[in-house]
Amino acid sequence: MFRHIELQRPREMLLTASESPPRQPLDEAVDLSEFAEVTAAVRIFQAVAGAPAPKVYLATAMQLYDDTFDTGSANAVELTAVGKEAVTLTKLARYVRWQVAKGGASSGTVQFSIDLIAKRHAKDAREYRLQDAKSVAATEVQIIEEAVDLGEANGSVVVALRLLSEATTGTLILEHAAVLEEDAFMDSGVSFDIGAGEAGFTTTQTDDLLRFVRWSVTALSGTAEFQLDLLARQIGPNRD
Repeated sequence: MFRHIELQRPREMLLTASESPPRQPLDEAVDLSEFAEVTAAVRIFQAVAGAPAPKVYLATAMQLYDDTFDTGSANAVELTAVGKEAVTLTKLARYVRWQVAKGGASSGTVQFSIDLIAKRHAKDAREYRLQDAKSVAATEVQIIEEAVDLGEANGSVVVALRLLSEATTGTLILEHAAVLEEDAFMDSGVSFDIGAGEAGFTTTQTDDLLRFVRWSVTALSGTAEFQLDLLARQIGPNRD
C-alpha cells in the first residue's frame, strides 16, 4: 500500500568554503506528481559541525530547472550529528531533489542517504499555468476569462510562485470562487509577499479552494514580475 523510492544512495561529499553547496543533478530528481503524501527517511553516516547548522533540504519544484526549487525550511534535516530522521514533505510540488546548505560549516565531509515512502496516491493530478511571466506596476486583478477551473482535480493544490523580479512592497493574493462571476471571487487565504528580498521560487499548499481561481496584486510599490503555477491532486484510495 506504499511505494519506496531511493532518492539518494549513501553518498559522501566534501563541503568547502570556496565551492558552491552541493545539490542533486536535475536528471536525478524524482517526479512525485502522482503521490499525495510522501515521507523522507534521512540517514546521516558522517556529520559536520557548524553554526548555523549545515542542512540537507528536500527541495521541490514545478518545473525541472535549477532556479525553481524551493528549499522550504520544514523539509530539512541538520547534518551536525550522525543519526536518522523522518520528515513528511510539505508543499509537495511535482519534482523533489536534495540540496545542501553549508550554514556555518567552513569545511568538512558529510555522508547521507535519502529514501522516500509514498503513502497516498493521487487519483488525478493536473498542472495549470495560471499566469505566464507578467510584469505589474499597479494594483491589478486577473480577468475572469483567465481564471482556472480546477473542476474534478480540486483536492490538494500546490501553488508555486516564481518571482522573477520583486517590487519595493506588494502582495499577490490567490482568489477563488464557486461560480465564474466577478463579484463571487474572494480571498482564498493564500498570499505571497512580492516585495524587496523575495525574488525566487516559493510554494504553498492548500486543501480549501473553491472551483475557480485567479490572482490579484495589492499594496504594490514599484514593479514586480512573476509566474504562477498550480498542481492540483485529487486524492484517491491507496493502491499497490
